[in-house]
Amino acid sequence: PTELLEQPEDREARPGDAAVLARLESLYRAESMWDDLLENLRLQAAGAEDKARRVELRVALGELHASRLEDPASALEQYRLVLAEDPTERRAADALRKIAEEREELRLDATDVLLPVVTSEGRHEDRVALLELRLSSLSEPTDRAQALRTMATVLDRDLGRSADALGALLRALEETPDDPSLHEDVAAVSEKAGDFGRYADVLATRAGATLDAVVARDLHVRHGKI
Repeated sequence: PTELLEQPEDREARPGDAAVLARLESLYRAESMWDDLLENLRLQAAGAEDKARRVELRVALGELHASRLEDPASALEQYRLVLAEDPTERRAADALRKIAEEREELRLDATDVLLPVVTSEGRHEDRVALLELRLSSLSEPTDRAQALRTMATVLDRDLGRSADALGALLRALEETPDDPSLHEDVAAVSEKAGDFGRYADVLATRAGATLDAVVARDLHVRHGKI
């Protein structure tokens, strides 16, 4: 059927030629002409006035980039556009989650898109999982501590899991032991969880490991007050 692609009216299709573009899409798929299909879907998405149709086309673009063209970065961008228009589109969210899990170099970008979506929908378990996934690509102690503190807030406030929240805060303390506000949070959640022992253990361990004499002294003082 490739000769059908040579029809003059098809070759001269413009973004407004919806019927022609739709016919070409079917042909390009049948002939596995992925680059041509990519341009076709772009034209259709650019000309789509209906939101649902536009979302459908951008999901298709994301799937094409991710599978046939092996271009996850471009797939991520298409899924970003989809979720900006329809945050409830689960195909885009699930595909982004897969990219975040499989492509470390894109993990931060993917979770940047996904976290506001799951937060707005009240999907607290998913938010915790995404923060944990994001943590694996963060290297700066302050960034890691902030992610862990956010995780602790979700665990404590939204999921009622104070013991797990304390665990997240103690991990944050390993990253930034000199942060007074973090110590306040740890103490508050330790009291709520009825468990100061874990806090004491981290204080003792961190005080013995740090090379900063000022920080070590502060940690020893805090340990002595427990």
